[in-house]
Amino acid sequence: MKGTFISNLILLVGLNLLVKPLYLLVVEAEIQNRAGAEEFGMYFALLNITFILNIITDLGITNHNTRMIASEASIQSSQLMKMMKLKALLGILFMAALFITGFVLQYNAHQIYLLVILGISQVFASAILFLRSYLTGMHLFKHDSVISILDKIILLALMTCLLLIHHDTFKVEWLIYGQLIAYGLTCLVAIGMISRKYDKQQNSSDTSWISVLKDSTPYATLIIISMFAYRTDTVMLERMKGSMDAGIYAMGFRFFEALNMISYLFAVLLLPMFTRMLSKREDVTALIHTGLKIMFTGTWTVVLLSFVVGEGLLSMVYDHHIEEASLPFVWLMISAMFFSLQYITGTLITASGKMKILIMVATIGLLFNLSMNILLIPRYGAEGCAKASAITQGLMFIAQLIYVSKHFNHKTLWPEYIRAIAYVVLSTLPWAFQGIRSYAVVHPTVAIVSCGLICLLAAYATGMLEYKPFLVLLKSRFQREET
Repeated sequence: MKGTFISNLILLVGLNLLVKPLYLLVVEAEIQNRAGAEEFGMYFALLNITFILNIITDLGITNHNTRMIASEASIQSSQLMKMMKLKALLGILFMAALFITGFVLQYNAHQIYLLVILGISQVFASAILFLRSYLTGMHLFKHDSVISILDKIILLALMTCLLLIHHDTFKVEWLIYGQLIAYGLTCLVAIGMISRKYDKQQNSSDTSWISVLKDSTPYATLIIISMFAYRTDTVMLERMKGSMDAGIYAMGFRFFEALNMISYLFAVLLLPMFTRMLSKREDVTALIHTGLKIMFTGTWTVVLLSFVVGEGLLSMVYDHHIEEASLPFVWLMISAMFFSLQYITGTLITASGKMKILIMVATIGLLFNLSMNILLIPRYGAEGCAKASAITQGLMFIAQLIYVSKHFNHKTLWPEYIRAIAYVVLSTLPWAFQGIRSYAVVHPTVAIVSCGLICLLAAYATGMLEYKPFLVLLKSRFQREET
């Protein structure tokens, strides 16, 4: 199972690395450069409102499906159609809630119109994730890999064409319409893939909507709380300090999202694997270790880069407000690291069905985050918002790690903690010399390459990364090709 995880992870991450960061850090960043921080900040706040309320379109059904199909390894056509009808009903409720929220927050008519269009896109996006739960549950990871990047490929092509046609200006409305087209087309392709895979025989034991919603309630509760903790920052910042601060925050948050898109793929792969292994009473220790080490190695490298050459990275992507965005950027990368690590610990706890602990941790995290934002945003603006996020996500990861250490072979994790500390020390040590740091500021490209190499060497030296599993994987691939 460990080899399967690494193999599919390479495929899934490889495809997503080619498309999603390119879209976020090149195309969308250029859109913000042309539209301006204030206009993009308004769009960013509206988008986050749709993310917060988007749980209404799902209510935990996607996670429920992934676990159910991973256990049963079959898709019944009657059950699929029943769930699609339920998703359509939830989509209507979501749009109504979105419309009401726009009025309560006192947005003008044009902003509410944009909010509605963004909401329709989120209905399609939720349907795509729901359909992907069938693909991952059946371990059809190659199909899932295609769907995971298709919407961004379409959007990337559309926005690139518009940027080339309109050289100096760009309206955020074009981005909003492009998202609607991209999600809609991807949803149609996903439906086509699923229709070829399900069992067309009717099953008399199909579960009802009430039964599914009852089973998925813990997942829905967790997602609602987590989404509020994750997305209310921007809305509070925009309402309390204005669109300009929200736009500056979005500059760093775009890197957060790029890292999160890659990290989320771990959860996509690990949830059905953990579920199947735990149902067969298999030891998940090796898979936990592998996931945590790979995740921490990659995310710490990004955090270190943000410290060493943060302004240089931002200046490669943006034209304005670099200095104001540099400190929020560092704090957001720390937040992204802890948030990404939760995709390992949280997914394992989810697969084991112990949802109460996750709900409790998420609730405390939400309350803490709201309190920190109320205290920090009026004084520090975007930087205070980013600090609140980093501290909250760090505490939530520590709480989940303590639970995992206690309930899943905790003694075997202590050597991994020591390796992680040694890795941090070795990778950070070269940057303690002022001369090296000064050179990095002047030559950011050299610093990025050097930082990556230093972290890679430190990871292999401390055992955070191992070459043997990759050699075994490559050997097995060559043997398959020869046969």
